[in-house]
Parts: sequence; structure tokens; C-alpha cells
Amino acid sequence: MNNHPSLSSIILDKQNIIIFGHTNIDGDCLGSMLSLGGILEQLGKDVDYIADPIHPSRSRLPWVEKISSDLDTSKTYDLRIGTDFSPWQRTGQLYKDHQTYFDGLKDNILIIDHHQEDNYHATRNFKDVDADANCVWMYELLQEAWREQYITPQIATYLLMGIMTDTGRFTFDTQPARILRAASELVTLGADKPFLIHQLYRNTDPHLLETLQTVLSNYYIQDDILFTSRDEREAGKISKTERDVIFNLLQGIAGYKVAIFATIKDDHLIKLSLRSKQAHEIDWPIVDVNDLAQTHFEWGGHIHAAGAVYRYNGSPQDAIESIFAIINQAIH
Repeated sequence: MNNHPSLSSIILDKQNIIIFGHTNIDGDCLGSMLSLGGILEQLGKDVDYIADPIHPSRSRLPWVEKISSDLDTSKTYDLRIGTDFSPWQRTGQLYKDHQTYFDGLKDNILIIDHHQEDNYHATRNFKDVDADANCVWMYELLQEAWREQYITPQIATYLLMGIMTDTGRFTFDTQPARILRAASELVTLGADKPFLIHQLYRNTDPHLLETLQTVLSNYYIQDDILFTSRDEREAGKISKTERDVIFNLLQGIAGYKVAIFATIKDDHLIKLSLRSKQAHEIDWPIVDVNDLAQTHFEWGGHIHAAGAVYRYNGSPQDAIESIFAIINQAIH
């Protein structure tokens, strides 16, 4: 963990605050945004929440309607907070639409993040790359600043959601004592675990079955790599829940060193989700997919879970073969 001033001391004299989330928002980012914002609102702050449009599967969650994708660049803020990401480019389309605005931000910036990607030099960086979920880090910061004073059952539920989703339901955490302690304390504070299980894992659109059919029909295992793909141009976008289900399935397959889920976004961009086995699962050296993503592609994440993008010209099939060749050479 970092040495830093208390979160409460940074917030104290700030009134107008904006909280940003990353593109393709997941449960950890959503939980980070809404738990922090919920406390700031209790403190009487004026809070705006900004992120790329959220998939309809998340619209059933309370408070999600507070998050907008309409950024008013003329509005003045006393503090700008980025949650669960570091460089502004990770805000996706927001950054593309307002690059001059983001590139011009120099002061009154707070980043609360746990990724190993670029360490953006904000006014304040609260960064813990050892945290398995940003929400466990966020919970510890909130506890340090205000104890349980403002952690309502709704806020506790959002923090638990981030922990559950970013650890794959507690299946690939690297600090189980820390994660389970935080989860237990949040349940004690009123976090609604049955609600989360229903909303996240028992309430999925039947379209998931079609997605699984596509993914399973496209998979192959070669040279210790499990690879599958999906063409978003033809089949449309899928929710983060669907992606989680796919990776829970892929991570349960024995024998591979790296699992890759390639999403063809358009005629020039493929998004990659990379996963590797943990030490207790294998008898070979760990593959650091964060390093792999940063070295050979764009973006990054964690040792065992990372995201990347691959830009290409030509056919998607040629691009996928190039991706496979790059990763195959890197891990061998």
C-alpha cells in the first residue's frame, strides 16, 4: 500500500466532484464509483458520475441511473476522481470525444486504482497493485477515512459486488485472507450477498447460450494456449456478465498456460482478454499476462488477468493468426 494523506483530508474542502469510470465498465469499477460517490453525497458533496454507456444488464442495479455518458467540459470541478483505472485513455469513447479536455487536466486529480498498467501521475495516486479488487482497496481507504460511519448497507453491497466480480467469486484471489476479511466485514455491515448472486449470476439473459455456442465453436488449444474468438460486428456486444461466464468456463480447463478471448470489434481493432493459471494450479513458471499485454500490445492489468487491444489492417483471420503467433513466441 502507498503512504498517502487520508482520503477525508483530500475531500474535506472539495464541493463539486466528478467520478470517472473506465470503458466496458465492470462490477469492480461500478462498485468503486457508486460506493465512493454514495459517501461523498452523505458528506453533502455535489457528485457527478461519468462513464461510457453501461450495458443494459447492469441497469437493474440501484443507483446506476446516476451514471451518465454526457460529459459537460465547461463545468468546473474541485476534484476529479478516476476509479479502477489510471490513464485517461481507459475511459474509452469519452477520451476520444474529449481528448483535449482530458489531456489538459493537471490539477485536483485523484486516482484510486489497483492495476499494474501505466501509473498515471495525478495530483494524488492511491494505487495498490497488490489488491485483488479495487473495491477491497476502496473499502480499506473508506475505513481508514471514516470507519463504518457512512458505509450503509447499499454501499457495502456495491463494495462486495466489486470484490466478488473481480476475484471470479473468490476463485483467483492472491490474498485470500485480505479479500475474505473485507467480504465478511461488508456482510456484517449489511451487504446483500443473495441480491448480488441473483443479479450477477442467476439473472442472465438467455442470449448467453447463443454466445457460448459461438465461443465454443471457435475454440482451439495449441502449444499450451487456449484460444477462442467472437465477431462483435456480426453478433453484437455482450455484457460483462457474459464475459465473466465465458472466462469462468475457460479457466476451468486444465493444461493451458494462457487463455485468450479475442473480440473482433471492427475492421481494424481486436480486443483481447488474457488469463493465466496461478502457481498452485500448475507445475510450470507463471505466465505474467500483464507484462505480455503491455510488452506486445496495448493496456494491461494483473499478473493472471489482463486486457489488451490489437490494431490491424487486412483480414480478421490474419490478425488472429498474428496475435496467436506473438503470444506463442512470448510464452515459449
